[in-house]
Amino acid sequence: MHGCAARPYWLLPVMLSWLLAGCGTAMTHRVDTDRFVTRAELEQIIRDAMDGGDELSAASLHDAIRRAEQSSGGTDDLIRRVHDALDTGKHHTSPSATRQLEATLRMIDRAIEVSITNLSNARTIGYQRRMVQVKDDGASFEVTLDREQGDPIRTDRDFDLMIRGEGYFVVNTTGGKQAYTRAGNFFLNQEGQFVLGNSDGLVVEPILHIPIEASDLAVSSDGVVSAHLPGDAHRVELGRIRLARFANADGLKADGALLRETPASGPPIMGDPGSDDLGTILQHTLENSNVDLSAELRQILMLRRWSRTVARALDHP
Repeated sequence: MHGCAARPYWLLPVMLSWLLAGCGTAMTHRVDTDRFVTRAELEQIIRDAMDGGDELSAASLHDAIRRAEQSSGGTDDLIRRVHDALDTGKHHTSPSATRQLEATLRMIDRAIEVSITNLSNARTIGYQRRMVQVKDDGASFEVTLDREQGDPIRTDRDFDLMIRGEGYFVVNTTGGKQAYTRAGNFFLNQEGQFVLGNSDGLVVEPILHIPIEASDLAVSSDGVVSAHLPGDAHRVELGRIRLARFANADGLKADGALLRETPASGPPIMGDPGSDDLGTILQHTLENSNVDLSAELRQILMLRRWSRTVARALDHP
């Protein structure tokens, strides 16, 4: 009790939840701007780390973050207040306060891992950034999805599709199990089936067969796939793309670039695009990742400073 009065460790999960919800990022705008790397500079650091490739390596990410830390200097208001709270008082930390600090440190470390995963998928089509949220008990956390719509990317490919609104494309994975994705970069395999990512990709469910002689493929906003076939004066309907939604999409489990059903998400609710609260289909368009490079990197920098502060309190109670 005495130690907790001098050092309000119970505030840490609360403040961590503010930071992870974005309040910490917003607070950086209320301090002197010359103490922080600008948005443009942070974005350039990440672009330099990409080395011209489509994906970021873990090594290049860590190097970019290290360089940003060296150039940013100072601490933001939120981190400074936590630092002052931890450094005030001369009482020993109580066992309960120590457990609180350890739990907070685990949350921070997990949040950093999640943010680095987000950065590495900044160019992944349809990727929805992951977020760490502190639970009401203040001692545990969960990883959820940021389901904000990513920016549209206009293409000239008939097989590029974007969901405008809620829902997920359904694909069949190894073992016949289904997975879910916002990525709509489809191709045809040797059997003429819609597949995800490349010609050897996962088959879209329900299975669509596109004849090799088909031309002028069109996908309507409600998912109807049609094309011109030799000998037919009118377009021929070849099938329909269906979408899945979930009672609790935040409960979906990330599996690489795909999402999996869990007891928390509930079973998929299938439907035609544009019906039952499902979004519509936009052809010749892809959905970009909804990761904000500079905001994600700023959060990592703040979390790392906070991690050092909490670790110092544990080492020197």
